[in-house]
Amino acid sequence: MFGYDKSTAADHYDAVLDHLDALHDKFKDEESAAEQLRDRVEELQDDLQTANGRAESAEKHLNTAYSQRAIAAISLAHTVLHYGGTAGIGYDNREDQPSNWRVVLYVDTPAGQLSWHIAPDDQPMLEGLPDYSGKWDGTYNSSRTDFYKGFKR
Repeated sequence: MFGYDKSTAADHYDAVLDHLDALHDKFKDEESAAEQLRDRVEELQDDLQTANGRAESAEKHLNTAYSQRAIAAISLAHTVLHYGGTAGIGYDNREDQPSNWRVVLYVDTPAGQLSWHIAPDDQPMLEGLPDYSGKWDGTYNSSRTDFYKGFKR
């Protein structure tokens, strides 16, 4: 009643083997792809670590530059005050300015007002300077690179 056909069984066996071979090949391809992805992730992690190191270095250089700028500006303020001019500490109340960067050093010169936001780490250097009695004139130092031309020699 239920006969066993060798040719049909052999065909099924061959089909199963072909299917298993195909699965094995697919698994090897996926394994290879996964290995390539792992390698690429490692490369990206190395690149990220390098970029972070560069960013940290750049941030240190920037902080050093800000501190040097603050020292120069504060020295100018003390010099101007020594010779009877006007300089002092004010505050920037604009909301787009981070609260710890709102301290501003103002110096009035013959060529007009100069002002610098002072970094939080540099604010202790302002000790001893008076409050600024004037108001910000709306000029950004970065747009006034020729301010020194108005100084008399």
